[in-house]
This record gives sequence, structure tokens and C-alpha cells, in this order.
Amino acid sequence: MDGGDNFIGALDVDQLGTAVRRDLVTTVEGKSSTQVKKYTSTPGGAPVIDEGPWLSDVSVSARRTALGEGVIDDLQLSSPTLGNYAVTISSPALASVSFDISITAGQPSSLDACGCPTCFRRADDGICVDTLPYRSDVQMPLRFALVVMRDAGGALVNTTLVDTAIRNVTAELIYGKNDATGQEVRYTPNATLLSEASQVRLIAEGGMVAWCRNGTAENPIPQFCLLSDTGVDGPRVFALEGRSSGQSSERLQPGHVGTGSENDGEDFYGIQTEPLWSGGASGLYLKSPYTGTYIYQFSSRCLVGKCEHALYSELYIDQLEITVVPGPLHRLTFLVAPPSAFENDFVIDPSVQLLLLDVADNVCSDLDTVASMNISPDVHRIYGQTTPVTGGIASFGKLRIVGDRGISYTLRFDIIATGLSIVHFPYQINSCKDIKPNSQRARGGHCECVPGYTEDARPTAAGGTGYTESFQSTSTNF
Repeated sequence: MDGGDNFIGALDVDQLGTAVRRDLVTTVEGKSSTQVKKYTSTPGGAPVIDEGPWLSDVSVSARRTALGEGVIDDLQLSSPTLGNYAVTISSPALASVSFDISITAGQPSSLDACGCPTCFRRADDGICVDTLPYRSDVQMPLRFALVVMRDAGGALVNTTLVDTAIRNVTAELIYGKNDATGQEVRYTPNATLLSEASQVRLIAEGGMVAWCRNGTAENPIPQFCLLSDTGVDGPRVFALEGRSSGQSSERLQPGHVGTGSENDGEDFYGIQTEPLWSGGASGLYLKSPYTGTYIYQFSSRCLVGKCEHALYSELYIDQLEITVVPGPLHRLTFLVAPPSAFENDFVIDPSVQLLLLDVADNVCSDLDTVASMNISPDVHRIYGQTTPVTGGIASFGKLRIVGDRGISYTLRFDIIATGLSIVHFPYQINSCKDIKPNSQRARGGHCECVPGYTEDARPTAAGGTGYTESFQSTSTNF
């Protein structure tokens, strides 16, 4: 074009009248006024949130003009993020020309299960990690496993707007590592810790699904949590309808997906959580999980006959890693049980040890408390009857009982402030006849000769019993 924006065409010649072939340079830049967080792809296909360049790559061939014209027909933006871009075409010694293009959400390409407030994406393998531990239980649900769909550029996709395909999202447990034993397990759908209460397959609504714990009046759950198969729909419907007055109905639609920008907030990628509701939600439950690390995998495919116009019938998977710690103290057991009989006024050896377990039989290694021992009927003295709990074990290393012989005692071990206890019966102090022949019990746990018998002064090598009245040992006076 000349200075008056007139097409010069064949008049673009040099001083010798030869047609000039000019190099054309094409650049693409994101417009800073509309910059949002960049979503790129991990090795597994799931998005990683990062502040970075807008484009993974811009592909365009070097072109030259002919008779004042140049055609650029292979400009390609690889995985562009949602937003506006400025395309500039320039040539040396000529004024450049620019125009804007707008990238909107495309069709679903990958799953993303990393929207929870305590989740982050691990850089080396792209797995989403929930940093807030779970406490083991008989049925342990995931708190909020929100799985959204993203397009190839990482933009959140509301499938009701861009994709009519009916897709399911399937969850499975694929890995577990036991912290106590170090054993690693690869799970399959036929060999899994997921309980029968789990709903492993859900139909996506508006570009997302969610598995949640049940909601209560004291601890309700977000609106995007789906009703369980056995739940009553009333509370959720009532909560959703109760907030509709005077508000945008679109923002109240279950499964509405926002842009995930900073303006929408970062928790759950800006997807609206209110109104909250209480009731039975679709969940993923582990059966009495051991303490350790678990990995869930989420996958999606179109239902048969429902994908005629889908660009991707299967979406890239995503994985979620959680950590399970011991649950509340549930029961006590003896790691080393008390003996049925022991000598008077001696430290019991081996030491009695209690093991503190949760409902899934995990050792409550994180419990900070004290254990105590009581005995009935009453004895003369007890030493070392309290001990701290360390690593889920209470070891009574100084336990010494001074009682009477010939009595069956009951030992009761308690964990202070929990109300849990375990009983051992019977416990007896060794009888005098087992200590020395022709003896009987006396006061204070002592042994004395039966009337008519005296000390045995013979050496043991000559067949003597070794008992003498003045010999102070476990078998005489105390």
C-alpha cells in the first residue's frame, strides 16, 4: 500500500523497474490488558497452572510478496490460552499492520482434578496432590474431588455451550503405598479398596463432575456436589431454588464453569460453591484404608452413539494423590501382654506394651497422650503405673507390683482422657511353693516355712533346695 492506503500491486518495483519481493514477518503477542493465568499441558495431558508465556508455540512460514501481494495461510497457534491476541505483519522499510484475534473455549480435550483449595500440581510428574491429609475410617470419602474439562489450550469448558456429547467421567483407585510396611500395591477395578458405596462413574454436567463427602447441617457441601443414587433430592433442590430470587440463573446452574481467572477466585477454579446444601452426595469411599499414599485416576469417554460431533471422544486423564493418616483412637491391644504370673516387687520383664489402633487397625502414631495401669483388688504398692505414649505404643518399662500371693488380680490399662481401656486377667504373684518347698505365704507378700520345717543348709550340689532363712532373694523375704 502506498501512503494513502492505495494498493500499488505491479507498481511495487525498484529503480530498474524490477518487481520487488519483500519479506513478510508475522508475530503474535498476547494483549496484556486481557492476560489471565496460563494453562499448559502436563505429560499426562492434565493442565498445569503457571504464570508464563501465552503461547506454547507459533508456527508460520516465511513469506515474500509478489506484485505487491503476499499470502499467509499457515499461521498456527499451538495450545493458545483463552484471550485476545495481536497479530502483526511487518516488512523492512514498510509500516507494519496489526489486527486482533480472540480465542474462545474449544471442545473438551483433557480432565483436571486439581481445583480443590488444598491441591497443587507436582511439577515432575504432573500429578495433582492434595496437601490436606485424610483421617482413616471404616468408610473414608474424598472430601471434594472436582473434575473439570479443559480444551487443548487449557481453558475451562462449559460443555453445554460447545459440546453436545454426553460424556461420563470414571474414577478408579490405581495405586497405594502402606507407610507402615512400605508395600506398594497396583489396584484394578477388580482388586480395589473402593467400597460398594462408591459411585465410580458419573455423567458430566456443564463440563464437570464432583465426588463429595456427605453434607450436614453443621458442615454443608458446595452446590456442585451431585446427589447420590440413594440420596433424597429435596435438600439440594431447595438450596438451589432458594437462592434463585434476584440472581442470575446461569450462576446458579449446577455445574456452571467459570473462566478460572483471578477475578473468579482460585478455589475450585472459580466455580461457584454457593448455595451450600446438606444430604447424601455421590462419593468415592475407601474401605478401612491403611495409612499411606493413594492415587486416583480420572478418565472420560463419550457414551456409545453420543459422540457424532465430538472432536475428542476420549479425554486426557488426570490423577489425584491423597495421604491417609491414622484416624481417631478406636481400640487398644497388647503388643506385649502382661504375664499370668510374676515375682513380687520386681520390674515386670519383658515390659508390658500397649498398641493404640484406629478403626482400620492403623497404629495411632500421631497421638500425644499418657497411659496408666490400675489393679484390683488393691495391692500394697505399684511402681511405674503411668507412661507416655510414643509412636502409638505405651511401654510400661518400670512396672513393679507389690501384692499378696495366692490372689488373682485384674490389671486394667487406660488411655487417659479417651475412656478406652483393656483388661488382663488373671495376674498372680508367684506362689510360695513355686519359690521354695515347704513354704507358705506370709504378710506383705513374704514367704515363710511351714511349721515343722526349717532351712535347708545342704549345698545344692548335694541335693539341697538352696533355701535358707537368711537368704534374701526373689524366693524369700521382701
